[in-house]
Amino acid sequence: MSAHGHLGLLLAIALLSACSEAGSPVATMATQADPAPQPNADPSSGVPTPRGDTPTAEGAADRAAQPPPEGSPDPSGDGSTDPLPPTDAGATPGASPEDPSVATLMPDPSWDCGMPAGLPVPERGALVFELSAQLGEVRDVGRTPYGERALLGLSGGALEGPRIGGQLLEGGLDWQLTLADGVVEVEQVALLETDDGEHIYMRTCGVAPTADAPVRVVLDLEVRSAGPHGWLDDSILVGTREVDAQAGVLTMAVYDVTGVDLGAPEDAIEIAKPAGIPAQPWDCTVASGSQGAVAFTENVRIGGSIRVGQGKRGNRNAIPITGGSTSGRVQGSVLPGGADFQLLDNGFELDARYTLLTDDGELILVRNCGPGSALVPRFETRADGPYAWLNEDAWLSSSPGISIGAVNITIYERN
Repeated sequence: MSAHGHLGLLLAIALLSACSEAGSPVATMATQADPAPQPNADPSSGVPTPRGDTPTAEGAADRAAQPPPEGSPDPSGDGSTDPLPPTDAGATPGASPEDPSVATLMPDPSWDCGMPAGLPVPERGALVFELSAQLGEVRDVGRTPYGERALLGLSGGALEGPRIGGQLLEGGLDWQLTLADGVVEVEQVALLETDDGEHIYMRTCGVAPTADAPVRVVLDLEVRSAGPHGWLDDSILVGTREVDAQAGVLTMAVYDVTGVDLGAPEDAIEIAKPAGIPAQPWDCTVASGSQGAVAFTENVRIGGSIRVGQGKRGNRNAIPITGGSTSGRVQGSVLPGGADFQLLDNGFELDARYTLLTDDGELILVRNCGPGSALVPRFETRADGPYAWLNEDAWLSSSPGISIGAVNITIYERN
């Protein structure tokens, strides 16, 4: 992008922010759902887990050879799930006789959360803060190429602790993936606002050896490095994440484990993913190829910008996503929630996370990221659903066309 074009894009974003409603900006983040047979639920959380009977070690091989169960669109049309009845958890494949809450977790290399040597027991460190978040919609996306996907919307919450206090802004997203052997992987994106007015971009990676164990999370926080919380840049933060869907609450306790001993390797619990399952991506896809035929278009409504500031990766800014519509091969709506977590320097990089709800009730998770002139979208949806073709890594995106309070995006097939 030329210097002139870059400046024009920045000015346009500033104009959009000025045209947004006054008051505290709201960043919202949503995802997808699937419906027909009611999913099971972890009795301690109520979060959707894979459909069918609770997994057992004896049946794992047989189930792996079976085709995925048929799903059907959500009859309500909004992609949300009804309250889930508790089920008997039983034995979970891959479970260790040791208590995972008191052992180092050795993550699978495909989802190591930046700590391949192991995630230590959080409580061995120093408490930084505790978070109590209100759940919005809990959505069952269904079985995607990576496993059984659930999306939990975070509609706000309180942040309290000896090092940081404040609030979780409305609009955080929590993507939970449950694998065939019971292993759980989690990613979160959210914005925090401290009591002293600073904003923090939180991206979280988590794992658990079984569906009924607390998820152990590693937090990657971006904050204004020259501000009062710049010490977070050099801290190693590990915590626990627990969900009580019946109460509508997600809680996290976060500790600084810098310098904490991982303990003896033989005492660690190793987490291994089933063979033949593709790894869910953590990083953006690098652009290649050229734009082909138009697949569909998006009109994405946006809110006022939320400034994080100059941090460890650059000048971070967030543009909340508040709704929108799609047309073409995908017809439906853009759910309120999500944001574009953009870097205003380093070539102006975008990282937009949001969710599409089609007119026939399917949920499509979207991540569209990269340099502003070379965006590559990635989609995740039900593997046996009508939009499974989107799961292929075969798409390119236009640069966002900016209008008042919205951006227009065209998705192309990649040649």
